[in-house]
Amino acid sequence: MKDKCPLSYRGYFGSYEVCFEDNVLHGKIEFINDLVTFEAESPEDLKREFEAAVDDYLETCEMVGKDPDKTMTGNFNVRIGEELHRKIAIEAIRRKSSINNTIIYALQCYFTSQEQVAPVRFELSKAFLKSLTTTAHSISVSDNTSAFGAVYRRSKVAGALKRHEEASITH
Repeated sequence: MKDKCPLSYRGYFGSYEVCFEDNVLHGKIEFINDLVTFEAESPEDLKREFEAAVDDYLETCEMVGKDPDKTMTGNFNVRIGEELHRKIAIEAIRRKSSINNTIIYALQCYFTSQEQVAPVRFELSKAFLKSLTTTAHSISVSDNTSAFGAVYRRSKVAGALKRHEEASITH
């Protein structure tokens, strides 16, 4: 599967905007504390300029004796609302796990198929998975996909739940 972010290089990611007035693509390196921008007139040139900007950023950091900003720390804060927070906390208690591990597992399920998710100390309950897909289905983002890939996820989770229910009935 091809990377969905067209601008990634050496662990750094870039975003861009199109300026129709000037017929130019303006970009910037994301997830760093410094402001590093670049521009080009074509997608091919944009990728080349992005890579040159990353290389220049890393060289400049080395030259001035500064550690380059890490692209990701592994920690972030999310505002999810009281109801979803409660559901996650209850699921964590039910599975004798932490909220953090419950969320890690849910995110792994979102970004990979359930068959590819690394084994975790617990399984999420059917009710919790249904609440996630129901919540995901009601959220949409600007790129015309659901926040949790609801159409894909919903069918994968629904299929898994149906197989689980059928297996429970036959055994």
